[in-house]
Amino acid sequence: MLKISRLWMPLLAVTTVLATGTTVTAQEMSEMPGHQANPSPGLQKIEQPLPVKAGVIVGGVALIGLELWWFLFSKKKTQPAIEEQESS
Repeated sequence: MLKISRLWMPLLAVTTVLATGTTVTAQEMSEMPGHQANPSPGLQKIEQPLPVKAGVIVGGVALIGLELWWFLFSKKKTQPAIEEQESS
């Protein structure tokens, strides 16, 4: 039995699709059991105002920066070990 690493599985899948030229169309997906062709009418896309989008982006970048600062610069500096010298 051929043992394939988990890292190679996505590459194998992409290579298979490229080699065979087989893709699944939207019509074929709608024919699959358990797949809904049309999303439920209760879910609608809501366009957010530009200031809200900008605020979310700035807030996310600030949180990432804060986390990087905490990991890189908030650690206490270590002191080098002092070797005791024996005096004879």
